[in-house]
Parts: sequence; structure tokens; C-alpha cells
Amino acid sequence: MNPPAGPVPHAPSAEALGLCAARLPAGRSLLLVDVDTRLAEAWQARHPDGRWQRLDAAEIVSAPACAADLVVLALPAQPAACTGLLAGLARHAAPGAQLFVLAPNAAHWSQLERTLSADLDDERAAGPHHGGGWSYAALYRRLMDEGWMPELLDATRDEPPSGALAEAVAALAASLRMPPLTALRNLGQRELLVKAERRFDGQPVRAGRARFAVVVPVTRPRQLQLNVLQSPGLREVDAEIVTCEGAASPAAALAASAARCADADWVLLCHQDVYFPSGFGARLGAVLDAIPPAERRTTLLGFAGIAVNDSADGTRPAGFVIDRQHRFDHPEGARALSIDELAIVVARDSVHTIDPALGWHLWATDLCLTAVCTHRVFPRIVRLPLFHNSLNDYRLPEEFKASARVLRAKHAGFGPIPTLCGTIDAAFCGAADSAPPPPADETPDARAEGANLMLDGVDRKVHELLARGEDDAALAQIIAGVHRTYTRPEYAAGPLYVPQLDRHLETLAARHARALPPGPRRGTLLIATELYELGGHSRVLADVARVVDHPLVVVTDLFERTAQDPDATARLERQFAPAPFVVLPPGTPLQKVQNLQRLIEAMRPAAIGHFAHHQDPLPFVAAPRAGGPRQVLVHHGDHNAGLGHTLPGLRHVDCSGAMQQHCSSHLGVEAELLPLFVEDLGMRRFAAVVGPDCSVVTSGHPAKFRRDGPLALQALVCSALQAVRGSFFHIGPLDDAWIAAVRAQLRQHGLDPARFVPLGLVPSLWQTLRDLGDAAVYLGSAPTGGGRAAIEAQGCGYPVVFHDAHDGHAVLGNTSVYASPTLGWATLPELQQAIGRAVDGHAELSRAARAHYEESYSRPVFEAAVRRIFGG
Repeated sequence: MNPPAGPVPHAPSAEALGLCAARLPAGRSLLLVDVDTRLAEAWQARHPDGRWQRLDAAEIVSAPACAADLVVLALPAQPAACTGLLAGLARHAAPGAQLFVLAPNAAHWSQLERTLSADLDDERAAGPHHGGGWSYAALYRRLMDEGWMPELLDATRDEPPSGALAEAVAALAASLRMPPLTALRNLGQRELLVKAERRFDGQPVRAGRARFAVVVPVTRPRQLQLNVLQSPGLREVDAEIVTCEGAASPAAALAASAARCADADWVLLCHQDVYFPSGFGARLGAVLDAIPPAERRTTLLGFAGIAVNDSADGTRPAGFVIDRQHRFDHPEGARALSIDELAIVVARDSVHTIDPALGWHLWATDLCLTAVCTHRVFPRIVRLPLFHNSLNDYRLPEEFKASARVLRAKHAGFGPIPTLCGTIDAAFCGAADSAPPPPADETPDARAEGANLMLDGVDRKVHELLARGEDDAALAQIIAGVHRTYTRPEYAAGPLYVPQLDRHLETLAARHARALPPGPRRGTLLIATELYELGGHSRVLADVARVVDHPLVVVTDLFERTAQDPDATARLERQFAPAPFVVLPPGTPLQKVQNLQRLIEAMRPAAIGHFAHHQDPLPFVAAPRAGGPRQVLVHHGDHNAGLGHTLPGLRHVDCSGAMQQHCSSHLGVEAELLPLFVEDLGMRRFAAVVGPDCSVVTSGHPAKFRRDGPLALQALVCSALQAVRGSFFHIGPLDDAWIAAVRAQLRQHGLDPARFVPLGLVPSLWQTLRDLGDAAVYLGSAPTGGGRAAIEAQGCGYPVVFHDAHDGHAVLGNTSVYASPTLGWATLPELQQAIGRAVDGHAELSRAARAHYEESYSRPVFEAAVRRIFGG
């Protein structure tokens, strides 16, 4: 049989189509290219005013232009088959159109397995489950060269065939000086969902040869070859590229290249992992031509960084770059204070000189501050298309912290120095463990005011949307604003409430209010965003459901993850039995509000319990206010900033005495206390604990831990196993890639990787702890603690060592759930010391843990509190 002629099409999986359907916004017209029409039918059901059509890829060039504002493309598995396709799509796209690309990832676990087995010749098998496809970097380069600026929205997951393979890949990546987490993350993506937009059409260009030379310090020749040397945006203007191997610093590289840049007016100094797409050189040429000759020597240009905001009362992100898989997309900055070192432009005879004392980090920020304070000029951040194709795993190396200390000492009079990697101040420079920089992604204009998280940019945008009657978009903006902000390091330890957005929720609730029909009310409606088999918040709700009158549990499924898991509802129904369980169907935020209102009308509950996640506004818009049922808001135990807390008419409930006092003080109301409850399954009988000859154990949902950064799970495991001689037991789900990353780090530190023992989900945490080998100390999840799990561990008799990095802050200083506050820790050395204290005083601390449980978390106390709070 002859193979089929022409390119093998990529048929996206049902899971990938589901991810795309969930991400498609409203629009006037939708164009599908080589995509199943069921996607369009589902979109039109949610947006009945929209129209759609479908084309084959072969028709793109010849078909009449359709001016679609949404385009979904299933990209062929063979990159060579895409010639002309992406460029042709521009003809069918309306101004401001969004392109959604479904593409198979060539670099995933299944493909690696085929490579190892030398089974790559069956073209008919090409696609997301077999050979063929794109790497995300190759896809991004192709899109950018055709004028489409991409960002990764989502991806279907691929799991390693075995944990041993994942460990081997992590070790191989480390041997290549590549962060293991980067390799594991990339291999875990089977099909990519990428959104792209045309951001630079119409931008001025300059024809002719470049007036700039390109200087590149080189430490990884292959990165240089794949990125800078392959860049069409440099070839199109015949730019001179000067490479410098072995340079001790950027200053040394610039000095060594001076002779070869003698014919250029300008120098572009960049990282070896930067790709300059088609159009970059001509656009940069136009920018440089517009600079007056008198300003040339004092000009300093960057492409991404921090600038003074328009009102000159703060700072904001500025510039454009595709940074790894994310899009950093902000306006230009005329008054820059910090520039990312990925690329800068200066005149060949510039007054700006790089200080070698800064090393490889923060030298461009030093240039900015020196320009402002010494030369009395502001650097500029311009918007041009470029791709930072870094291998970095978002962690700050020790060298960065050393550079930060040099920078702060050099500019001591400037005060806190804002950068894209955090604010350089005394706390940053003095911390033993600095927080990792967030991905280069758009974040709201945010600040903390005491207990309030103020999202000024989101507030303004929502106000505009509400004024235009775009309530669905306003809800989506509220969700995104809180979601992108509430766990950011600078806000995770402080604000609890979002009053600006709560005022908008009041407006939305009034607009969409539906009065309950008259008649008797009965039962308790318990509303959550998502529920899990493992997790304290879910279990508190389950315990409440077993006490209140005629409960009904409703999940808003805000992110539609429950709907995408066909077995999730059945599992949760079993977990919450005998209480009935309902999941709201997929839809826009406003559609979900309306469905929830219909359910409330049908049930006519006497009480509503709000157990929603921090960013979920739907219950607060849907629930009736005046004359409605009693409403109770149970404060999420993670204690991050969340919606709803400042709304009138809600009884605020906390699950610890310290937080009850804290919220009563800030909200000006008497918060209620709902003490946590865990069924008593008896105390463990520990063998005598002698020195470090014992094991430690932790538990928690993956969201309680970090994959990377200084407090990554692998760092905690490594530190703990340096303090004891036994094992580290982990209870809860962990994927094979994460397990491999943990074991790879143990191997790097000379520790036996087999000492990390993941146990997965267990039927009963308490029972597992009671029977767990030589485990003697329980480590609370970190950096996000789990109060209920800590109570179970203490009821079982374990001393609990917990993360307590609060610097005296009243929220993170909530230690009332723990029997022994002296077992808190903030840094990894303190973690080891706390484990040592728990081991040395084990017998006494174990008795104290059990006594704390018996006094504070019994069933009668819990049930009395539930009836008092919810009624009945």
C-alpha cells in the first residue's frame, strides 16, 4: 500500500478541543481551519449571535477573505507543510483578531519513548500521540516570523512511561547544565494550545542595511545557533553579529568587540538565547532613525522592564517580549528605571558604561539608575517583537542575589529598586531564600493597603465594562484579576480582602437579582468552586454537610476542570454522600450565575454556606440579598486575598481563633469561630525516638507545594533528609515528573533518592500516619499550610513542624492550630533546626500534640458551632 499523498493532518484530541472550547471568548465571527465543526457548534451555543465557517488549510490562499475576529487552526504535524499557511491567515483576520493554534508537541514523553526504541519512520502515526509535531520554541519562531505574537494558554498532559525514565531524564538534563524542571515541564506537554495576535502591523520600518552591530556573549554555542544566528530579523538588515566566547562579564564582552563594531552607529548587546523574528531589524532601524543626533550618546534602549507610570506616582511593567512560553505585553516606557538584560541598545560611543562589579545580573538596571542619577536622562523601553528562548526554570541563582546586594549598596540613596524579578530592598538582599520571579505574564496593577488588596487597573477596567453593559466580560475580568494576583509573593502574606471588586459584585448582584418565591424555606445550600478528595477546605465542607439540615452541595466549576474529568463527579458524590451533589454545567460566568439562581429558586434554602475559592465571584452575584436566606462565608484556610468578605449581609466565619480575632478587627464585625474537627482514630504508639534515626512525613494537595523556587518540594525534602537518617514519606498525589525532580535533587546532593517515598492518595491520613513505619515527625505542607492535616497529625500524636515565614505578620503568624509554636520555621536551615528540636523532645511534644487535639477539636464542640452558625 502506498503512503497517503500530501501532509499528514493533525487531528486534535477531544481533550485539546475541550481546552480550546473553554478558552474561546465571545466574538462576531469564528473561522475554523482543519478543525472539527463541533467546536464551532459548542461556541455558537454559548454565543448565539456569533457566526462561523470552516476552511481546509489548502483553501486559505484562494478562499474569499472573511474578516474573522476569532480563528482556530489545527496546525499540520509537519512544519514543512505550513509554508504560506500562517501568512495567508492574516488575510482572513479582522483587525485585533485572536488566533488559537492547536499543535502537537514533538518533544513529549511518548515521542521520547519512540526515539529510544528507534521507531520513528511511520508517517501515518504522526500526530499528538506519535511522531511528528512542533517544539514550542519552533512554533513560536514560525508564528512570530509571520507576524503572530504567541503565548501558551494551555496544554494536554503527557506522563512519563515510568518514574525511572523521568529520573533519568532529570539527571541527563542536569548533566547538560539544563534545569531538570525545564526539561520535565516541556516533556509533559502533549498538545499545545497557543493564542496569538498581530501586535506590530503598521509599525514604522526602515529599509536598508542596519546601522547597528550585534554583540553576543557566548557560553552555550547551540543556543546561539538556534536563536541569534538563525534570526531573520537580523539577516533582513545584514546586521553584523559579533560573538564573544569566554567573556568574564557583559562589560568585558562589549570591550572585546569594540573594534569589530567600529563601522556601526549603535550596538545591540543581547543574550545568546534571544531570537529576533522577521521585521525586527527594520523596525529597530526606524526607532534609531527617529533619535536626534544630539541625544544619541545618552540614549539607552531596552525591550522589557519597569518604568515610571503615566501619573508619576508609581511604576509599571513596560515593553514587549515573548519570554519562554509567556507573553510580556505592555506599553512602551519613556522613563525606565529597570531594564531586563536580555537585550539593550546603546550608541557605539555611549556615555553609558557597564559596571563589571554587577557580573551577569542587574547590570542593565544599574545602567538605568546611573543614567537617571548621574547623566540626568531617562532610558526608554520600546516595543519590538523578540523571543527570549531561555532554558531558565524561573529560579533566581545565588549570583543574582550577590548582584542585588552590589546594586543596592551602589544606589543606597535610591530606596527600593523595582525590577521584573522583584523589588531590591533590605528584605530581598538579606533573605536567605529569595522568591523566584513570576513568569513574564501580564499582571494587574496591584498594591496592598493593610488588609486590602487594591487592584486599581482591574477596578478601572471592570468599571468601564459595567458602564457598557458588558457584565460577562466584567465578571471574567474580576476572576482574572484576583487569580493572577492573590498568590503573588508580595501579596500572599498580607491582604485578605478585595473591597474595590466587592463593590462591583454588589452592582452585578443588583442588576441580576431574582427574588425568591414566597413560601417556606428549608435546607442548607453549600457552594464551592472546586472540591478535592484531598484537602482541608473540602473536608470541612463535607463535615458541615453531615451536620446541617437537608444539605445540597453545589460546585460552580469556575475553571471547568470538574467537567473535563468524567470520573470526578462520581468520586465526589461518593465522598459527600448522603448529601446530594450538583456541578454547574459549562458556560460563561453569567450563564453559571443564572444556573445557580435557578437552583436557589428551586431549592428555597433556609441557609447558604459560601465555601468558594478566593477568585470566584459567582455565588455572591447569584445569591439573593434582602429578605433572602441566612448567608455564611467560611474564610478559606489559605488566608489569601479573596472576594466577598466586605459584602454586607454575610456572616464571616474563621476556622481558628487567631484569624477570628484578626478578621473581626479589620472588618468591624464579630466574626464567628468554626473549630475544625477530625474524627478521633486514636494515638500512635511511637517507639523510642533516638536522635536522627527516624523518618519524617508530609501530606497535601500539589497546590500546597511549589515545583520550583527556593521552597520547592525537592528543596524541602533534601533539607529534611539531611536532618534525619530515615525516609521522607509524602502522602498525596504527585506526578512522575515531580517525583523525578525530587530524586534528581537528592542525587545531586549525594543522598539516596530511594529515601523519598511517595505514597499517593490514601483512604485515611490519620490511619496512614498511625501505621507508618518509623515516621516520628510531621512536616506541614509548605509554603501553603494545611490546618486540618496538622490537626489529624497532632491527634495521632505527631509533633508538627510548620512553615511560619511571617515576620510578625498577623495572618501568616496564625499559629493557634499548632500545639508547639516553637516548631515553626522560615528558612531551610531553620527547618532542619526545627526537625532537630522535634526529635530531641519527641515524647513530651507528642503528648502536647495529642492534648491540643483533645481540647480544641472534638465532635461535640464542632457540631454545636455548626448549628449556631448555620441555624437549625
